[in-house]
Amino acid sequence: MTDPLDVKMYRDFVAIAIEKSLSKMGTPVADEVSIRLNEMYNCDFADCLEHPEYLTKVLKDIFGKSYLKIVKLINEQLSELAFDKPIGSFLKIIAGKEQVSPNSDIDNYPPLKEVDNLNERNHSMLLYDNAKYGNLVKYHYLENGLKNGEHCICLTHDEVTLVEDEISSLGIDLEHFKRKNLLHIHQIENILEKRDGLESGSNALLKTVTRGIKQPYRIIGRFISDVSTEEGIQAELLLEHKFHSNFNKYPGSFLCIYDVNEIEGSKRPIWLTKLFQNHHHLIYATDPANANTFDPNLLTTFQDNHVSKK
Repeated sequence: MTDPLDVKMYRDFVAIAIEKSLSKMGTPVADEVSIRLNEMYNCDFADCLEHPEYLTKVLKDIFGKSYLKIVKLINEQLSELAFDKPIGSFLKIIAGKEQVSPNSDIDNYPPLKEVDNLNERNHSMLLYDNAKYGNLVKYHYLENGLKNGEHCICLTHDEVTLVEDEISSLGIDLEHFKRKNLLHIHQIENILEKRDGLESGSNALLKTVTRGIKQPYRIIGRFISDVSTEEGIQAELLLEHKFHSNFNKYPGSFLCIYDVNEIEGSKRPIWLTKLFQNHHHLIYATDPANANTFDPNLLTTFQDNHVSKK
């Protein structure tokens, strides 16, 4: 076991190495990486010792394949410590040479058990305020489907490679399920910009991503990328209501993903209430001490405990 003092020392070394390496690319770059780490994962450079996958995702997001140039600089900064286990593991993970195993302290994370208990066909909602735990639940749902031999469709508004990195970082054998043609990741367009209209655009998109897919299937994601505006959240609510009202027509299960902090803030309790009412299940992913699965009937309790504090 590593001494707590050593852990603090290694965290400091990692923070300094990252900052120095990024500074060689220019101060704005270092600032941008720092801001994204904080916004996406509520962490700083030192926290990347325990969560190198966070740094990897942010670097890939900003630099694309050129992120390896930053990795090389970080390696040079930490070369003398590379044989120390914490640093060696950190360097291997950011270089993509080692997978990140799920943490043992979340093996009993309540939302994972709730995902395991979901019925075969359902329209569920994942709400999270912590990307780490949101991804954990989202991809556990995905993995359950893949292991059952179901076709699983991930909808993303980001680059496909970012989703692939997230899946791999949790120890899921991405290439295996791609070879079996069970995993399908689609970067989707902004259907609000479609001339045919919102409903027509969503119907066309659903047909496209499910074409040739064996039933039943699982779909993870949502159609509208930006729900931070009234236009965006109202469009998403319209689609959720239409879909939920006609759920029996769809031969699959759906997990709709929402970061609570990205939902339009001035009327957030109203938007959340309407979202809850148009799903069979609500799973809330946050710190393990507070994570629960909510029935839509428990709206008042949820708003009092969580939404009003945002």
